[in-house]
This record gives sequence, C-alpha cells and structure tokens, in this order.
Amino acid sequence: MNLLTGNRSVTVMLLAGALLTMTACGSNHIWQAAEFGQYNEVQRMLDEKPELLNAQDSAGWTPLIHAVHGQKERVVQLLLDRGADPTIKAGSNWDAWHEARAGDKSVIKKMIKEAVEKHEAGKGSKGN
Repeated sequence: MNLLTGNRSVTVMLLAGALLTMTACGSNHIWQAAEFGQYNEVQRMLDEKPELLNAQDSAGWTPLIHAVHGQKERVVQLLLDRGADPTIKAGSNWDAWHEARAGDKSVIKKMIKEAVEKHEAGKGSKGN
C-alpha cells in the first residue's frame, strides 16, 4: 500500500508533523521523510545508509525531488550539502530542477538552480 495515497490517516498525521521512523516504514522510505520535511529522520537515515542519498523510488524520484516537491527547504539543503545529484532523472524524465520550477518557492528554485549549475560545471571540468 502506498503510504501517501493508501492511508489517509497516516498522511494526515505526517502532514501534522508526526515522526516517520525507519521501523514503521522500512529503510527505503527516505522519500516520504524528505517530502514531509522530517529533517532529523532524513539525516539519521543518511548517516546509517549514505547510499540512500540518490536512491530512486518506483517512479524514479530521489529524496531530493521529493523534498523539492514538498517544498521543504531545510531538507533540500541537507540533501544538497550531502552531495545529492540534482540532475538525476525520474522515470518521466523529471528532475529536481523541473520540480522546483513547478513549485512556488523561489528559495528552493534558487538552491536547485545553483546546484545544477555547480554539478554541470563539475562535469565540464572533468572532461578537460
């Protein structure tokens, strides 16, 4: 069952700020923690399993795309500080920059735009 669409009570509790824990959802549910702004939980998950940083869910969304979608600035910054790749494409060819432009948080748009530019500049310098 999809946590976000399959259980309205859980979704309401998360929106109200309930803590999403690894024991409740399993280790790969960093995506929901990121989308709902569970900063401490995302941080803990990444400390325990750094490979989750750019992990993609069944739709190809990364924790960064989820955090941008949820407009959770603090989690977006955490993920970028940890080295999240803003250019990873989801199954629909959608990335964090597409998601940032679809939202209405100019701070997040700026954060993602700068991260993409930095990522692209790094790729260019590797080729020289």
